[in-house]
Amino acid sequence: MFAEAFLKNKIVILLAIALPLVLVALNQIWYLLVPLAGIAVWLIYYLAWDRFLLYGLAGTLIFSFEAAILGNTKLFFPVEILATLLAGTTLIALLKEAPLRQSLRTSYLFKSMLALLASYFVSAFFSTMPLVSFKYGLVMLVYFLSGIGLYKALRAGTVNLKLWLLLLILPVLLLSILSLTRLSVYGFNPGAASLMAQPFFKDHTVFSATIVLLLPLIFYFQKFKSSTFWQWFFAAILLCTVWASSSRAAWISLAAILMLYGAIKVQLSVKFWGVLSAILLALLVFGKSHIVSSVSQNINNSTSQVSGVQEQVLSVANVSTDVSNLERINRWFCAWEMFKDKPIIGFGPGTYQFEYFPYQRDKFETILSVYSPYGIEAGKGGSAHSEYFLFLSETGLVGSLAWLNLLFAFFYSALKRLKKETVNGRLALLILLGISSYLVHGFFNNFLNIAQPGIIFWALMSILIFLKNETNGD
Repeated sequence: MFAEAFLKNKIVILLAIALPLVLVALNQIWYLLVPLAGIAVWLIYYLAWDRFLLYGLAGTLIFSFEAAILGNTKLFFPVEILATLLAGTTLIALLKEAPLRQSLRTSYLFKSMLALLASYFVSAFFSTMPLVSFKYGLVMLVYFLSGIGLYKALRAGTVNLKLWLLLLILPVLLLSILSLTRLSVYGFNPGAASLMAQPFFKDHTVFSATIVLLLPLIFYFQKFKSSTFWQWFFAAILLCTVWASSSRAAWISLAAILMLYGAIKVQLSVKFWGVLSAILLALLVFGKSHIVSSVSQNINNSTSQVSGVQEQVLSVANVSTDVSNLERINRWFCAWEMFKDKPIIGFGPGTYQFEYFPYQRDKFETILSVYSPYGIEAGKGGSAHSEYFLFLSETGLVGSLAWLNLLFAFFYSALKRLKKETVNGRLALLILLGISSYLVHGFFNNFLNIAQPGIIFWALMSILIFLKNETNGD
């Protein structure tokens, strides 16, 4: 089959021979990677080796690290190589396999994922920095296609879902143990939290967000009678790591999914949520002066080297002296002002970190504020610190509405599956909790463009599509 397919593509043979010679003659050796990658993708597709890419991706995702290649070019090794190859094979499959396209065509969730992806490229065409935006869009395309590649393999039965998830979760547990061991040397001082998962995670907040995203899936493995004990034991390790990370956003997202789980289990009605919302709104309106007074008097500081858990939790509401909170307000203000300047299409994906500086105002600036995207000190810089504000500033209403539509499609698909008391129904619940944790975390940080949380996010979405299609579609 392989030989026949290769002989039918004589143009591929000629390009494979001629293009490298041309590039060598032009002294552009770096670009040899492009045709070589294309040939590798073609071979992997026709040899049906994508399952090896998927298992390799799951097993190496957490322990990937940034490496320099060919001078100043950097990549996240090996996950970005594996994800790119997988994305290529998935794209070929989508173009060549009609049954695969047909199975996705009826999925509202898949269409919503496509709409969000399209919004990146539509915005990129009008970007203030087109090269940056198209590169950003391509990264998101690779992550998205990696997830669809998992769907394709699950549908074909070439990948075992439990094994794939196990390969994904075990490295998280191992890195959590290593991180706790490293932090114990510093007495679990919050000031050392940024070191806990290096060099695999540059920032402890990304690591903690990834942990909470995956934590519910530990309870998917229920094969042996003793599995419940080990599930809670491993969950305890992850919970301790989230605590030690000193990431308040992770703590909040964890609390949110616990409340969501409780609400689902007791089957609270829409009427209950309506009454609760009305009560909370009334308290907010009539207790506004008391709330403002309490917040203004809050002096708990999350950036203190000796701050405890209680102080860090209470510091969430400190918008007077907590530098971390104040800098977030600064970034959110800039994002909103950018949105007002380009409300329809935004500045372009990936441009916030280059464009927000002129929008800063003296009253919002802090010691963490920066005024150039270059030569930034550790602990400063970054993006909008919110997925929602980032979409507003970079992709305008087009991207923001596509993002909200994706969230609606996700909750619709997941909640519909919960009605089924099956193994798939339980998995849908765990995916619902995991992604919901990131959606809460997304109010305070934006990590979808980072390999670990980004690939996991799209993979879980794709698993949910598989669960829906496995039971006769949406």
